[in-house]
Amino acid sequence: MLETFRLLIASVSRIFSASTWPDSIFDLSPEQSVALSLLGIAIGAAIVEVLMAATGYLVLLVWVAGDARARGMDGSFFWMAFVACTLFGGLLIYLMVRPAGNVVPCSTCENKRLEVSALCPHCAHA
Repeated sequence: MLETFRLLIASVSRIFSASTWPDSIFDLSPEQSVALSLLGIAIGAAIVEVLMAATGYLVLLVWVAGDARARGMDGSFFWMAFVACTLFGGLLIYLMVRPAGNVVPCSTCENKRLEVSALCPHCAHA
């Protein structure tokens, strides 16, 4: 995507440097109009890509905090901050050190807990 964006910028620069700058948007040549349209599409796509990546990253952080809480780990906020600061390396470390087992809903409080744990970390019932 970045290489395509660079090529598009180079093309737009070449088109506009070869001619004089128009007095208004309506005085554009067909090549200039197409170049500006493609530049707008590329900028829009880049913005959408950044927003999707940021949303996915936030969803990952919320999942880490919820998973740590459901597994009864102390410091779920710490794990979320750790993954936020260290990116995917922190996620791999979290996945290696978290308690293993299936997460199931508690029959008393309906919060998630490890299936093998004797007590629910949220309500302290079996």
